[in-house]
Amino acid sequence: MEEYYGKQIQVTCWGCRGSCPAPYENRLQFGGNTSCYSVEAGNELLILDGGTGLAGLGETLARRGDVKTITILFSHLHLDHISGIPFFKPLYQPERTIHIYGGEERPGELRSSLEAVMGPPYWPVSLKDCPARLEYRSLEEGQRAVLPGGIILETMRANHPGRTLLYRITAGNKKIVYGLDCEMDGQVMEALAHFARDADLMICDAQYSPEDYPGHRGWGHSTWQDGVRLAKRCGAKKVCFSHFAWEYDDRVLLKMDGELRQIFARGFFAKERMVIPV
Repeated sequence: MEEYYGKQIQVTCWGCRGSCPAPYENRLQFGGNTSCYSVEAGNELLILDGGTGLAGLGETLARRGDVKTITILFSHLHLDHISGIPFFKPLYQPERTIHIYGGEERPGELRSSLEAVMGPPYWPVSLKDCPARLEYRSLEEGQRAVLPGGIILETMRANHPGRTLLYRITAGNKKIVYGLDCEMDGQVMEALAHFARDADLMICDAQYSPEDYPGHRGWGHSTWQDGVRLAKRCGAKKVCFSHFAWEYDDRVLLKMDGELRQIFARGFFAKERMVIPV
């Protein structure tokens, strides 16, 4: 693995399903949890989205004493991207500081929306009462921010219902683009190709098969073929396809993954607990 200021960079998939968890025996090869990825760059830990995969990540982090500060980047607040929050064990550890980033339409909306979901009557413990120190920061489309450790974060508006952000993370000379929940029509494809130019790793939406996509046009999701076209235009070095429809079992995903690898060697389908060196 390459190094970031003397430390290794790696991305781990904790959940790669879209819309709904899929905890079924015939889906375990790819996994049944919804969207969550971690990025470890030096001493910094970033989390991309908080779907049900966040629970497994939190269980791992709860046993680690070397990670005191955690940054969570929410692409948007649809349920499949936030439903792991109540089960994230670091929230209940007072020695943790958790920075929470996401988009807002109105000031304070990120915090108030998350607190509305995690608290009575939907959950017995309120997010605002968790022992960990929580800090919130809103992000605008096209904004650039410097995260702890000098990591540079940049954003782009996704083609998806609601306020949804795509992220570009630059750590040293390495670039990671997180592009789930984005329907890649022509105009968005051009903008996204510029945003993801020469990415070392691009995590790309592949919710639907080409056969199923026409029935879901306008829902804000794409196919792996769209991702391949994007990768060829932007020159991404590795492309991880994710956010699979919960209805697709391992047989369906293995077939699509095989078709992908025949035509695009730099691409692969995500699997839960997969570790990707960057």
